[in-house]
Amino acid sequence: MSSAPADSTAYVAQKNPRVSKVQWLMVVAHMLLALIYGWVIPPYEAHDETGHTAVIDHIVLTHELPVTNKKSTVFLDQSHQPPLYYLSVAALTFWIDRSDRFQPQRNGFAFDGSNRHGTRILLPAANSDTSGTVWALRAGRVISALMGGITLSLIALSGSVIFATRPSLRLLATAIAAFNPQALFMGAMVNNDAMIALLGAALAYVMLTIITQQRAILTIEKNKFVWLGVLLGLSLLSKRSAYGLVLLGGLLIVWLGWRQRWRLAQWLQRAGLTFGLAALISAPYFGRNLFLYGRLIADRSENNPFPNAPSMGDIATGVGVAWRDGWLPRLIINGHQTFWGTFGWGNIRMPDGAYWVLAGFVVLAVIGWVLRFIRPRQASQPTSPVLDAAEVYVGLIAFVLCTISLPLAQALFFQNPDLFVGRYLMPALGPTAMLIALGWGYLFSWLKPRAQTTIHAGLTGALVVQALAIPAFILSPAYYTPITQTRDSTSLLNFDNTIKVTTVSGSTFIANDPDGLRPYARVTLDWQVLRPISQTLAFGISVLGRDGEVLGQTNVFPAKGNHPSSRWQVGDHWQDSYDIQLMKPCAKLPTLARVAVAVFPFVDSSASDRALVTPKNLPALDGEGRATTPVIGRFRVDPWPLHYIFWQPPLGTLGHIALRTIEPNLPITASAGSTVTLALTYETIRSSQQDGRAFVHVLDAHQQMIAQDDHAPVNGSFPTDLWQPGWCDRETFNLALPITATGTLRVVTGFYSADGMRFTTTPTHTENLLELGQIKVK
Repeated sequence: MSSAPADSTAYVAQKNPRVSKVQWLMVVAHMLLALIYGWVIPPYEAHDETGHTAVIDHIVLTHELPVTNKKSTVFLDQSHQPPLYYLSVAALTFWIDRSDRFQPQRNGFAFDGSNRHGTRILLPAANSDTSGTVWALRAGRVISALMGGITLSLIALSGSVIFATRPSLRLLATAIAAFNPQALFMGAMVNNDAMIALLGAALAYVMLTIITQQRAILTIEKNKFVWLGVLLGLSLLSKRSAYGLVLLGGLLIVWLGWRQRWRLAQWLQRAGLTFGLAALISAPYFGRNLFLYGRLIADRSENNPFPNAPSMGDIATGVGVAWRDGWLPRLIINGHQTFWGTFGWGNIRMPDGAYWVLAGFVVLAVIGWVLRFIRPRQASQPTSPVLDAAEVYVGLIAFVLCTISLPLAQALFFQNPDLFVGRYLMPALGPTAMLIALGWGYLFSWLKPRAQTTIHAGLTGALVVQALAIPAFILSPAYYTPITQTRDSTSLLNFDNTIKVTTVSGSTFIANDPDGLRPYARVTLDWQVLRPISQTLAFGISVLGRDGEVLGQTNVFPAKGNHPSSRWQVGDHWQDSYDIQLMKPCAKLPTLARVAVAVFPFVDSSASDRALVTPKNLPALDGEGRATTPVIGRFRVDPWPLHYIFWQPPLGTLGHIALRTIEPNLPITASAGSTVTLALTYETIRSSQQDGRAFVHVLDAHQQMIAQDDHAPVNGSFPTDLWQPGWCDRETFNLALPITATGTLRVVTGFYSADGMRFTTTPTHTENLLELGQIKVK
């Protein structure tokens, strides 16, 4: 058993730790920043905020909890979540009139995570500023910010215990938590992460006081276990991530019993008190689930297998797949980035450089931890006269690991690294911040105290600057397109005297997409509103190449969703840049590219959950009011390097070669004795040692070949074993139908090598033939 600390007054001093004035200043700054984040980010533009707000509104309007298994029209419904956060916000905002029952219109183009169709997932409505429902949402955001302030107060209190003799580390730990951009964002939104973060911070403080008493060889007060049980019960009523906290509570009691040599009766009494209270508090919620749904855990999807207690074998299989497919690094990267800050619906990120700097910040802290154990005498300095450094490390690490256990298991179960989201670590925000601060404390422990304090102050200042810069330089540009008032200007295209394009420009660039490097065209248009319109309009922008072939196209809302047609006023002017992926396989390049513009009414089909566009585009007029084809601008598109492979499904594959186009289309009928000419375009999808001849054969009803054209591609001057990924070839085939041909003929194609073996085809065919179609002989 541990010995008592030499200074018996030290424990007495720590029983009532105090938050310093600077820490209180950080708490206030955190709340103010959260309010700023909440004001800059438009209503509903946060993780599942549509669903979270709908639950609160339902409670206020109906005075009952929603039922999960009823069909919901709410976008990303959250009625399956535990109710404590929603009940709390509803109790504080019930007085706000929600009779307008406002529901935002979904941006049917933007929910793809690319931001190329706009960062807004919901379109701003003309009446949203006066909507009581929207003001209730903003009030909910204020309550989340207040919860964030309480969370920071508890983290600061815990820091005062752990860093009793190191005030600079105490401030650094508080600053890491206070100015974490993701914590600010989650504290600024209507989201139950705010509640579970608060309860996690409270639980961390209670556990810390228990460990402190255990270290001082004092009898742990019974009310500590009462608080532990109450907080665990409330956590279970807040969010599913609380299941990891319950595991943590069990580990704490096991550890305490071992350290203090509890008798069996003491084990049963304290464990029963803790988990009995937790069960008693959460019983109404789980009992309701059992009564309504037949299971303890409700879920948005009745077919979700994960809540039904997946076996460890499933998780182990996921680990094996992650190792085999090499996505474990992606899992870590995603967790890192989403812990420090991804905003909106996860589609707004900080610059990549910021994540690298933060990664270096964490790695240096880890190096400090290593130094603490490599050279304990030189690197280790006491942070508290009553706490053992090893116990602090183990406790904080256990808190973090238990918190992330559920999202990690879910990511491995579904074999999807994107499910390991760092914001689920918010209940362990305090322990995480303290671990990082501890690492930095040990990293520079060889310096004089004043130098260490200067370093810690510099890190704190950098965190403050980052948190202040995000609303101005990342969030505002994403959500607010500058709209100016402009008098009449030259028109390139006028769409039904409603809106016009005044300037156009274009260029190309290469972007690193998740699926690899891809060529893009950046088209910039200036728009000016001529008259208001009641319809919801959308824009279609296409890049055209030779012979009018569409190299790529995109559909977007005006100002990428920031200025929909419901808000237009005469004279409104803005500029939009559209990044359009050039997706045409085997495009005819280089080429003069032009821009085709369409303006059309938008129709959202809730049945198919896809954006459906009417074919009735607004008529296009030229600068003199005459009907015209809406094609403007000119810029150059160069050939892209061969390794750009376009994975749109081909018509079929022939070994390492994809069949992309048939030109012209195979005729439906042909005369006996005539010649049918086809041009087939191939794209190489991978390198191969196979050298083959291309063929097109015509088969009669008895599967006998009656016409053929077999030849080496490129007149034999460039064999297929030299073709590189991305290279395209267009071959012409002439098929002379015999005068005796009758009935329906099959047209097939393929490749064969010098030994007569055909290249394997997809779709699979027993004779490795690819069907091109049928021709009926006249």
